[in-house]
Amino acid sequence: MLKVLVLGSKGFIGSNLVTYLSSNNVEVHGADLQSDYDATNYFIITSIEVTLGSILKKTSFDYCINCIGSANVGYSFINPHSDFDSNANVVSKILVQLKQCNTACKFIHLSSAAVYGNPKQIPVSEIDCLNPISPYGYNKLISELICKQYYELFKIPICILRPFSVYGSGLKKQVFWDWYVKSRSTNNVGLLGNGMETRDFIHIDDLCFAVYNIMLKSAFNYDIYNVCNGEEVSISSVAALYFNALQINYTFINDSTIGNPINWCGNNKKLASLGYHKSITLQAGLTKLVQWQTNQNL
Repeated sequence: MLKVLVLGSKGFIGSNLVTYLSSNNVEVHGADLQSDYDATNYFIITSIEVTLGSILKKTSFDYCINCIGSANVGYSFINPHSDFDSNANVVSKILVQLKQCNTACKFIHLSSAAVYGNPKQIPVSEIDCLNPISPYGYNKLISELICKQYYELFKIPICILRPFSVYGSGLKKQVFWDWYVKSRSTNNVGLLGNGMETRDFIHIDDLCFAVYNIMLKSAFNYDIYNVCNGEEVSISSVAALYFNALQINYTFINDSTIGNPINWCGNNKKLASLGYHKSITLQAGLTKLVQWQTNQNL
């Protein structure tokens, strides 16, 4: 049975990966900052140097998946140093421990499509120009370069994942959570932008499926994968689906937020070559999301 360590296992992506991999006959161990006295195979991280080193010395893992990190573009402008610590510096600390304790462990790092910034062409592929437009994007790019260093100089097997717009039940931040919170206090929600912006959405279930395929089929030669569906969807069409399910009115207010790209769509041919395919439509995914949100009792 494969043994996998998920760092950041209490977060949105990490917790879903623990559930998904466990259901596929994988022995999953989680690690995060939170206490959980009921969880099995779970470690509380006091520091990466102390905790991860201790974990790796006791257990030989086949894979280590890094889901640690901030995903708040706005906050990265306010406190870029803190964002650097959580998105770049932490990766260096993890790889130091892998180098010292288990160089055969395959490392999967969740970077971000934010490394592309505003792409010069759509869809953007893994070999296209990287031009971040936020401290968050720059720090994710730095984290990738750290991974490249440890692959090329220390031969640690590594894969880089660049998720695009991940959504699903359990996510209490970013656009859909912001829309939902606003809907609790008004019958006409004001939405940033003009609706012509585009994104490439991927449901959390499909992201987990993508990670599993990469685990089993990638060569781990510093391979980089866009994790997306290769479908450019306008925010106006997404808003129509979402607010129809929520049964609330909305209006675009032609405002914008700093650091966010205008148009995003990824080329996912490399991911698809490993057997990835979308299993849930955007409409079905948003319906499930709204059902979960309305049970949160805000």
